[in-house]
Amino acid sequence: MEVRSRGPRGSGEARWEASRHRPARLLRAHGTIAPVAQQSRGMPVGVILFLIYGLLMLAFIGLTLPKIIELAIEAPVSPLGLLYMLLLAYLIFTLTLVLQRKQAAYPLALGLASIGLTLILINPLGAFTFVAAVVVLLGLRRQASRAWFTEP
Repeated sequence: MEVRSRGPRGSGEARWEASRHRPARLLRAHGTIAPVAQQSRGMPVGVILFLIYGLLMLAFIGLTLPKIIELAIEAPVSPLGLLYMLLLAYLIFTLTLVLQRKQAAYPLALGLASIGLTLILINPLGAFTFVAAVVVLLGLRRQASRAWFTEP
């Protein structure tokens, strides 16, 4: 039995299996992550709201990053710079786990959504972020959203 790879080794693409007695057939590689586009069809509304909320937070951090870079020129380590880097790492890690449907993503997503509740104090658009955070939290607490995180 011969296994030929269609792409670079370990790329996760489908492989062809050929045998002396059977024609070649397509095999799915084990251990690959299903395409996100296929997962989004069955994604609950609460998870979709959280992903939109997370991507908006990521865009906000990206737009305000030049101010943090200016602070870093003056002082290499600033409390605001550390806060931004921690928030950025937490945000990217949580979004990655949510897209992979990991069980650990659920409490992290609730924590990230609750951060928006405190932004009402420092954000000029505080009322908007407060309402958005409440909607995301309510969407994530639904049973369908909680059940979506199935991977260990």
